[in-house]
Amino acid sequence: MTQPPPQTRPRRSYIGLRLIGTVVLIAGGIATSALLARQQALDAGGWFESTGLLDVLVDALMIANDVPGAALAVIENGALTYSAGYTRSDASITPESVFQVASISKPLTAWGIMLLAEAGLVDLDAPASDYLVGWNFADTLPADSNFDPQTVTIRRLLSHTGGVSISGYTGFPPDQPLQTLSESLNGAADVPGAPPVTLMSVPGSGYRYSGGGYSVLQLVIETVTNQSFAEFMQAALFDPLEMTRSGFADADLPPDLVAVHDATGAEQPPHRFAALAAGGITSTTLDLARWVSAAVDPVLLNDATLDAMFTAQPATAHGFGVEYGLGYSLERTFNGVRIAWHNGNNPPGWRTYVGMLPASRAGIVILTNSPGGVELYATVNCGWISAYTDSTTINCVLRQAEALVIPALIVTGIGVGAIWLPLFRRRARRDQVVGAPSS
Repeated sequence: MTQPPPQTRPRRSYIGLRLIGTVVLIAGGIATSALLARQQALDAGGWFESTGLLDVLVDALMIANDVPGAALAVIENGALTYSAGYTRSDASITPESVFQVASISKPLTAWGIMLLAEAGLVDLDAPASDYLVGWNFADTLPADSNFDPQTVTIRRLLSHTGGVSISGYTGFPPDQPLQTLSESLNGAADVPGAPPVTLMSVPGSGYRYSGGGYSVLQLVIETVTNQSFAEFMQAALFDPLEMTRSGFADADLPPDLVAVHDATGAEQPPHRFAALAAGGITSTTLDLARWVSAAVDPVLLNDATLDAMFTAQPATAHGFGVEYGLGYSLERTFNGVRIAWHNGNNPPGWRTYVGMLPASRAGIVILTNSPGGVELYATVNCGWISAYTDSTTINCVLRQAEALVIPALIVTGIGVGAIWLPLFRRRARRDQVVGAPSS
């Protein structure tokens, strides 16, 4: 009696199982990477258990990212608890060393505007044009523009929702003439193409980061106070907070400004700025720590004003979980703690960061003098967030995940190869047999 041939699993089913296995392997690798990233972001807070560990971390990050110099300050309960300077060169760097703070100039400028608002000299919801003399948006808008300059309010300029052009300025090297503010507003020579400050989108329609908008605020301050921006900021902010070593990267650079380096490590001459409000303030970690203390333990602006500055404004959501208040970037940890912060990036190599936790009256300041400083301050900042909030942020997790994704993809690739390679070999052998000539 003839036996029926044994049943075999259809090839399609076999391939389907392998495909499912591949998908599961990839998903598992990604999920594992994400979980590890979150745990590492939380564990990063351990570096803040002692100042010795923190110093070890900063030193290691300076070596890994080729950062010649850095300075740091930590604020707890509204008071400075630790500060240090770090250097890998012959030049000494201390917490009193002067750096360009780059775009940290923006929240400092916002304080100047809010001081005027508290004094009743500026209405945040009034058109900025009400406070401008000698220049206005109408001067730089095309005749057929549909944008209404009257809808560009002070609040929208502070929150980057005014639709204003020019994200940032490169500044002027010593061999280039320094523009006046008026010249810069009409055609910024330190921006590619020398564009004027103008409107690029409907005011209030969305977030558009704009150093040009802060140049307009610089003119508002000068018009309202009948003082130069530098004179007003010195008298209204720096002197009351005893920020004795803060100043401006204008025609007269501070003589004790630390050396700045480019991405190759070469020392470069520091740039000067017409757009002081956008990125031209100089300071030290200790001076900025005094300012952070005044923000978390109010002594100059009142509580309501600071709360408004730390509140997300309409249409400012951008990136991963980041919004913008009045001068500050804002995000929350997974357990709901609010962080107010700002970073800075000035050519040729200034990289800076300030962060604060208003509810717990804590803060951190990190100033560096080379492009690698971004990795340094971002890593230290994520550790600080973890240490002081018992949580972390989506952006800190993403930073950790970035470091884990490549290894995870390599492991996944090995797993996929282990699943599919035997099938390809079997198919190749079968094709050889089928294609062999008959004898």
